[in-house]
Amino acid sequence: VWSILSRIMSTQSDVSETDQGATVLVAAPRIGAIERVLSTSGTLTASKTIRITSKVPGRIERILVEDGQPVAEGEFLVQIEEETARLQVKQAHATWQAAQAQYDKARKGARTEELQNARALYEKNRRRSRWR
Repeated sequence: VWSILSRIMSTQSDVSETDQGATVLVAAPRIGAIERVLSTSGTLTASKTIRITSKVPGRIERILVEDGQPVAEGEFLVQIEEETARLQVKQAHATWQAAQAQYDKARKGARTEELQNARALYEKNRRRSRWR
């Protein structure tokens, strides 16, 4: 046993101080945020699809948002050609005036049934028209 122990001790004393191995740098521990960055490729799909419709028909004159831009409910997405809307207002106003004339005529000397029909037509067109 003593001979084995003496061999181990003599082998360790043969190592020179210049043959100690690689230098190791040691840093003090600290607390901080760890930033994780992940780069990947793939295809995105929407989790929800919404159908968008216009309250009035017409030709789209200008698109007001960019593709992929988030939008809120009620936000204007396009501008419809004004001439189309202007003509629709004129038409609604003319229809309203015709219904008003028919109602006035019926009121002056018509039977009760004709009066009710004219009144119903007048009310229907009055609700459609913005001209009151």
